[in-house]
Amino acid sequence: MNRYVSHPEITFEDTNLVGNVYYANFVRWQNECRDNWLKETANDTYADLFRGVRRLIVAELGLKFHDPTGAALGDALEVEIATDATIEGLQRLTFEIRRLPRPGSSEAAAVLVTGHQCFTIVDRETQWGLFPAECETAEPCGPAYVMEFPVPMTAVQKDGHLSALDLVRWQGKCRERFLSEHAPELLKSVAGGTLALHTNQVGLSLVDDARIAASDRIRLKMRMTDLKSRLTVRFDYELTNDSRDTPTVHRIATGTQVLCCKRQNAEGHFTACVFPPEMLRALRRFTVSNGIRSCIDDLLIHAARS
Repeated sequence: MNRYVSHPEITFEDTNLVGNVYYANFVRWQNECRDNWLKETANDTYADLFRGVRRLIVAELGLKFHDPTGAALGDALEVEIATDATIEGLQRLTFEIRRLPRPGSSEAAAVLVTGHQCFTIVDRETQWGLFPAECETAEPCGPAYVMEFPVPMTAVQKDGHLSALDLVRWQGKCRERFLSEHAPELLKSVAGGTLALHTNQVGLSLVDDARIAASDRIRLKMRMTDLKSRLTVRFDYELTNDSRDTPTVHRIATGTQVLCCKRQNAEGHFTACVFPPEMLRALRRFTVSNGIRSCIDDLLIHAARS
């Protein structure tokens, strides 16, 4: 099993509102480690990717966050990837991101994130329809919170396709726009440091490998699919174009996030708590089942009595 290690540096732009590393940057460091590994072990392939003769398609990725304290400025990180297997034409890599102990400390390295990535490398002009076994190809029923925007030029690679990293970033963009519109007081609590929303897991599966046109727009649909001690939301990505003779809607990917909520106690420590009523009321409109709505109603009644 081949292994490769890299050491990314945390900068101010990598951190979020509360000073921790934003979840999507762990995907970026995963990609950087993968690319450096390719450069050292398959230089000809890397050169073809660099020149645009070939392109790398990420069909699927997943992240699981193990340490709620995350990473912040001043931390030293280590990214280790390992080649796992080749499945249905896809190379699978597993990875682990660790926070290294401070110089002179006797502590062991702390595992922050584990995950995987499945990718393939094809000729530039190859159009590859992707339907990973783990990907639910059918969009769930129920109303969705929708965010739509033009495809940013910075998100289109020189091969004319979107990067998996940008797709993962847009999950956060959709989530945070939803909160700003429907739960602004919650965001104020997060900004004030009394409440924290932690991302526990992130997933992305490519449904179809689409080339981007200049007039395309991204439509991102968010629905809540589970609510226990943690909250699970699903994202469905569509490529839309109303400027053509026949308007098109093309589904290109699905994604997931698992979140938990923590509140600061009198001693200044964060402990797990129920999601605030404002957020639950807002999410109630965008769920996939009556069972989840009933669960939300029970939580709201309990909160009103407390």
